Amino acid sequence: PPCDPDVPPVGYITVESGLTQKVSSSDVMQYDLLRGLAFIQRRAWRAAFEALERVVTYPVKDSHACSKIMVEAHNKWILVGLLLNGHAPALPPTTSPGPAKAYTTLSKPYLALARAFEERTPDNLRAEFDAVPANVWTEENNLSLVRLVIRHYQRWQILNMRHVYTKIPLSQIRARTQSAETGAPLATDAEVEDLVGQMIQEGMLRGVVEHPDNGEPYLRFLDEAEGSSSRSSAGAESGEKDGEGTMTEAEFAARMAEAAQRIKGLEPLVRAANERLGKTKEYIRFLVKEQ
Repeated sequence: PPCDPDVPPVGYITVESGLTQKVSSSDVMQYDLLRGLAFIQRRAWRAAFEALERVVTYPVKDSHACSKIMVEAHNKWILVGLLLNGHAPALPPTTSPGPAKAYTTLSKPYLALARAFEERTPDNLRAEFDAVPANVWTEENNLSLVRLVIRHYQRWQILNMRHVYTKIPLSQIRARTQSAETGAPLATDAEVEDLVGQMIQEGMLRGVVEHPDNGEPYLRFLDEAEGSSSRSSAGAESGEKDGEGTMTEAEFAARMAEAAQRIKGLEPLVRAANERLGKTKEYIRFLVKEQ
């Protein structure tokens, strides 16, 4: 009976029991799209990017087919890619030809915005944003995300300086970067320091602002090792143990045991899924075709 605690969920959550329905391709894409939205809300850009990319590259039978869900995910994928990497993402080679062609046509405002972001000219970025009617961003529920991209434009200007400098005065950062919202540099060095401090605190920038006794304050970019040690020290001081702080051997062993237990619990689910897959007509046709 379903109330038996030893029965795995796949034992009674079946189409025959009426507790679930057959999963369609749109269900799978809708699931990943919702995951992407959840990660966007948490500003977990990497996880959001990967979830949306699975929708963007979802295989289609018809070479000319492209669903509305795929286009919606593609638009958000472009914006998240700008926030994550500072440049527009390129479509993976696994993208079907039909959707790839449709994206070029249906995502023109987002592609234009991405090009302006890469040109490092705040006036062009603002112009591309203003050229699109506000209701377009609003109807597609992307207005907040687009505005966040515009706010992050100056952040990526600062981040890209790490390829040229190991340290740079805050006054030089203020002179060489502009806000895409105003099209002008920040008013004071203190505002620059606040912005850089936010980037460091959020983990976007590995660096430290130093105030020498004789001289003006400057930003020093940290390498990978320095950035890791700084995060570990901060985590130890605040008592964090969420992967960014320190961890004892006992805690590490406990986490490994917990992960092993979760993997063990997945075994019956994987076994049941393999059994169902092996009995489907589509899988049998695939085997015949491969052989």
